Amino acid sequence: TFLITYLTLNNYTPSQVGLTVTVMSLFNLVAQPMWGYLADTRFRIKYIILICLVGAIPVSFLIPAAMKSYLLVVLANALFAFFEFPLVGLLDAWTNISATKNRYI
Repeated sequence: TFLITYLTLNNYTPSQVGLTVTVMSLFNLVAQPMWGYLADTRFRIKYIILICLVGAIPVSFLIPAAMKSYLLVVLANALFAFFEFPLVGLLDAWTNISATKNRYI
């Protein structure tokens, strides 16, 4: 991603960049099964996708504003990962569900 380049250009050390990416991966490790479970059992998948989009878009605007504090950078990116990373799997599942209902997709 461009996040590594962006953080490096904002004078963060390679260790800080690596820790930020690691925290994002850990949040993804929790978020993806959680959102998938909610989409499978509790809510319609399109509502879960909408919640993830509504969460990820505003948080993405917070990332540049958080550049002055490393802790804020980690928190903003972790929150972004919590909402954004599961979208690929959710959209793929929604496409497969739609394809079984409509063979012309």
